[in-house]
Amino acid sequence: MRTALFFLYVVLFIYAPFGALCAVPLLFFFYSMFAGVLFMMGSVVMMIAGYVFAPKVAAWLGVSPDIFL
Repeated sequence: MRTALFFLYVVLFIYAPFGALCAVPLLFFFYSMFAGVLFMMGSVVMMIAGYVFAPKVAAWLGVSPDIFL
């Protein structure tokens, strides 16, 4: 259960923002450059924060962080 929670954390805060970055060109094209830049910055910040806090979350849940990272 704890491992599943950590996996969910990794997917939401590291893999999902990375995948979301693929949508940035669409935002640039269809909406506006400003929206695209904001979205890109938000995704990058979320990925970095997710990666930085992953060991802390793993320690809090009591699982080994190197399973997924």
